[in-house]
Amino acid sequence: MDLIIENKDENGKIGLRFFYNYFLEDVFRLKTLGVDNENYGMSRIGVNYQFIFTTLDGDKEVNGGSQMFQNGYQALQLPYSFFGIGRSNNYIEHLTVAYSLFKEDQKKEWSPIIPNSQIIIQAHNEQSDE
Repeated sequence: MDLIIENKDENGKIGLRFFYNYFLEDVFRLKTLGVDNENYGMSRIGVNYQFIFTTLDGDKEVNGGSQMFQNGYQALQLPYSFFGIGRSNNYIEHLTVAYSLFKEDQKKEWSPIIPNSQIIIQAHNEQSDE
């Protein structure tokens, strides 16, 4: 990932530093976004992701995280989840997405996923008439 760092020295002079990652062009990542039908494609709060992949050593690793796990005043979170996979010679073997909708837990699974993918998951609004 490339970085821009802003800093201020003792004299109050502002400086910028740019770091470009050109060493490992073969590292993989996964970007996932859970959206809501009801709110015109807005990001869903609390979507959980878990995926399994194989490292270069042949070991299976499990990684995961949440999308927008905090929805407070001025929360500084991205509207999607971004995962660094690292160096791998294989596909993401299994992706599981879980979210709550209308007091029921929903769970979707996909296999295999190509690394460096951007996945958009749209929640189904199947609300029962009670």
